[in-house]
Amino acid sequence: MSTLNKSSMEVLNDVGLCQEKGEALSKKNCPHCYSKKVKIHSHYQTKGNGERKMFICQKCRRYFAETHGTVIAGLETPLSEIIKVLKARMEGMGLNADVRTFGYSKKTILN
Repeated sequence: MSTLNKSSMEVLNDVGLCQEKGEALSKKNCPHCYSKKVKIHSHYQTKGNGERKMFICQKCRRYFAETHGTVIAGLETPLSEIIKVLKARMEGMGLNADVRTFGYSKKTILN
């Protein structure tokens, strides 16, 4: 399956950025009351990261996104771009070469 057809959480699991593989894909706990009584409420499209899920807690009735509490929560850079830069860094590409190749600042790449 290509990166474009996978959800952002599946890509993170493949790259190893989620703390526990499969954690975000299977059971979600409410980040507000920690209840396990959580259901998918809806789906939404992001600008560059595909489709994501919104969850609702059956106990406290609060909503939260699939990426809540993950390393990609609130990022505006498309996940596909982040994966490209990470793969290049893992294959030994230097920081200055990354800056020239991808057009991001050193601070952006390091953070």
